[in-house]
Amino acid sequence: MKNSTKNTPFYKTGLTDPIPKEKQPKAKVGEIPGLQEIKQRFKGKYKVTAKKGKLNKYTLTDKSGNSISYSAGPKGKKEKRTFTEAINESMK
Repeated sequence: MKNSTKNTPFYKTGLTDPIPKEKQPKAKVGEIPGLQEIKQRFKGKYKVTAKKGKLNKYTLTDKSGNSISYSAGPKGKKEKRTFTEAINESMK
C-alpha cells in the first residue's frame, strides 16, 4: 500500500498566518502593499479579488456589481510623444 501525504491530518487543518492580520505591518512609502492590506483599505466599499496571472493587479467590485481595476504600487509616468515628434522621428 502506497503512503500518501494528501491524507495526513496536517493538510486537513491548514496553516495560519504567523502574524495576526491586525498586527501585520503596513507597506511604507514606495513599497507594494499585499492583498490583505488592500482588502483592509477598501473594507465596506469594495470586494477585492486578485487578477489571475498578474502581480499587484486587483478587481474591486462594489455592492451593486460594478467593478474597476486597481493596481498597487508606485505610479509610473508614461512618456507621451507629440505629433510633431512622431513625424520628425519617421523622417530620420
